[in-house]
Amino acid sequence: MTDRRSSVTFSPKDLEKVTQWESELPESALTKYFNTWLRIHRKVLADKSAAEEKEENKEALKEENDKEKEEEEEKEQEAHPRKKKKLKKKKKSSEKTEETAKSTDNSVVEAEVIDNGDLVEDIVLSD
Repeated sequence: MTDRRSSVTFSPKDLEKVTQWESELPESALTKYFNTWLRIHRKVLADKSAAEEKEENKEALKEENDKEKEEEEEKEQEAHPRKKKKLKKKKKSSEKTEETAKSTDNSVVEAEVIDNGDLVEDIVLSD
């Protein structure tokens, strides 16, 4: 490279000859590295955008399928109005306890109470 630079017969001010001389040179290591990096970087960006687009398409397809299912269920409900869709719910084990409470005339009344687990504490009122 040093020999080529020393054999130049023009000055750096002559831009036409400088660009012609640069184009005749083989690709330098730095230029080769930059071109390789640029090519790889563009490919990575293209792959990333393709993956994002694929994910968006999956989400859109899923939403479309969900809409179609809802529409089919609505049509089925319209066609068979007596049939109702059964919802599956987890049954909580309800604990039944029997308590005795006194009424106002001091007679004992037995009552069945279902504990749904939503009460924090039981309140007993007594006179």
